[in-house]
This record gives sequence, C-alpha cells and structure tokens, in this order.
Amino acid sequence: MEEAEYLLIGGGLAGGHAASAIRERDRDGRIALVTNENHIPYDRVPLSKAYLTGRTRLENLFFRKREFYEQNKIHLLTNRNAAAVDRKNRLVALDDGTEIRYGRLLIATGGRVRKIALPGSELNRVYYLRTIEDCEAIKAEMSGSRKAVVIGGASSAASSQRPSPLTA
Repeated sequence: MEEAEYLLIGGGLAGGHAASAIRERDRDGRIALVTNENHIPYDRVPLSKAYLTGRTRLENLFFRKREFYEQNKIHLLTNRNAAAVDRKNRLVALDDGTEIRYGRLLIATGGRVRKIALPGSELNRVYYLRTIEDCEAIKAEMSGSRKAVVIGGASSAASSQRPSPLTA
C-alpha cells in the first residue's frame, strides 16, 4: 500500500498548481498526483485555440516540465483513475488495484465532456475536445477536410460580431 501526505486526484491546472503550491509550503511531505491521462499536468484552454490552430507547440501546454515533478519529489501516477474513496480510513483505491493512504486529499478532476444525444453522434468523425489526444485527432481530420460543424463553441470572430445578451 502506498502512502502520501497529500494525494491529488486530477492532472489539470488545479492539480498541477496545487502540487507546486504544496511543495513551496512543505518541502518534505510526500505528494502523489493521480491523473487519467498519459501526460504531466497541462492547461486545456489552449487546446481549442492556439494548439489546434498550430499557433503554439505541444510543450507550451505544460506549465511545468517533467523534471520539476521529479526534482520536487511529486509522484505522478499517470493513466490511472480513482475508483473509490474511503474517507473514514483515508484511503483511495485506483482502477489498477493500487491503494493509497492519504493525510490530505484534493479532488480536482475538472469538468467532463458532455456528449450530445443526437442520432449519429456515435459515428466515426464525431469528435469531442477535452484532451491532447482529442485535439490531435481533430487536427489530423482537419488536414484532409474542407468543412466542419462545431457544436458548443464559437470562434472569437463570430462571437465578437454578435451582440452580447447582457448589452443587447
């Protein structure tokens, strides 16, 4: 069984920044960060903007380099999900069977993609944008496509031409 004074579940902005902030305040406490992705914590916001359009590179999404986590003894558990939390016994079970006893727990998993419930939404070439891998799949599809339909977002040009409902 593993142990961590600080157990962080979620590898996005909140989890990554929390690990940094904790390490600034506690140089010795064991920090473990669990993420269901195969990446160190990164900023998702540029995925649909600068990264998708090629205006920034992949390495610019990460707000800390992998060496930071190693040097600061922040144990990264990638490709893992928290399967159960036992608050009474301060224990988290991961989907691979690993159990981690914790002193303090932060659940910072962020939002989830809301799947549309329309006929055909399960077909190939319907994409959701939440992860680096999602973005890479969309970029690959864009290279050979001339048309696209976007549901749930607007370009900055389109949204700036539309009157705001608060000012209209």
